[in-house]
Amino acid sequence: MTKIHDLKIVSCDLLVDLHSLAELSELRHLSICQCNCINDISFLSKLNKLESLDLSDSKGIHDLNPLLNLRQITYLGMPPNISDAQLQWCKDNNLLKKVQTLEFLACKELTNLTALKGMDKLTALDLSFSRNIDDLSPLTSLPSLTSLKMKGFATTKDLEAISVLTNLTRLDLSVSRDLIDLSPIESLENLTYLNLGDCDNVKDFSPLYKMKYLKVLVLTRCDLYEETIEQLRNALPDCSISY
Repeated sequence: MTKIHDLKIVSCDLLVDLHSLAELSELRHLSICQCNCINDISFLSKLNKLESLDLSDSKGIHDLNPLLNLRQITYLGMPPNISDAQLQWCKDNNLLKKVQTLEFLACKELTNLTALKGMDKLTALDLSFSRNIDDLSPLTSLPSLTSLKMKGFATTKDLEAISVLTNLTRLDLSVSRDLIDLSPIESLENLTYLNLGDCDNVKDFSPLYKMKYLKVLVLTRCDLYEETIEQLRNALPDCSISY
């Protein structure tokens, strides 16, 4: 057992104690997701070879101090209760230094992303359903960012903030029903994947016409006319459009 490298613990609501995991000294990838009765993760301090840690949707986790010994993490999924102060604490203690993929799934207490400034290795960021984030301007300081998910909360104002992220190749804005105007992302010409599924208040898709590298466009459950689809097909002949 001690040589296990990958372990996923998902939707185990009756599980309350994971201290035996401290013996898995060779563990590289660990997911503890949707395990709401887990609140003590002190065992993580013993797993200093971890490269990937996912704590998303485990609502009982509040104390992040056990992460202090994890210096090899490149993938990190934050617990939903993370606060602005805790995120800044992670940065101040160099826990984000090597992170390439960072996820904040439905983190309702998170409002400020200033701590992400200077994360020059970050290539993928997931902010899905973290609806209380009020300023995306810190993302403009992420030169390596190529993938961004903003499911469930993107507005036109948010798009204005990310319009300078011209290195993006993947963008997910699905289920953003307050989104109306796509013109701010017209500059993101390197996108190869764009998800606008369930963005049913978007009516004008012409800002997408210049995205010549776009290979996948998701428009499921959008309020579309057949004429709109034809115009998109003509403008983006190499793109697969699902609607």
